[in-house]
Amino acid sequence: MDRIFIARVSALSPEELRGAIQRGMKALGIALPTHRRILIQPACPWAHPRFAPHAFTPLVLLEAVRSLFSGNSLIIGASSLPGFPSRYTMR
Repeated sequence: MDRIFIARVSALSPEELRGAIQRGMKALGIALPTHRRILIQPACPWAHPRFAPHAFTPLVLLEAVRSLFSGNSLIIGASSLPGFPSRYTMR
């Protein structure tokens, strides 16, 4: 059975986002890994300031993930569709 956890935060801050991630992991029965390599794959294929100005992964989210998974090696795998430079996927 597949399960999904959707969270809402009151502010886009590392603390709020870290708390939402922790609640989601707890609800889904996932333990925090230690001393592992973790791949973060933001899904923003249409990120572009002209065509999709609100489609990006905020850096504050990556900061929250980094602080939550400290002690692990984080790898960020982000890419856009052809013609949409990957540099627009995060702000």
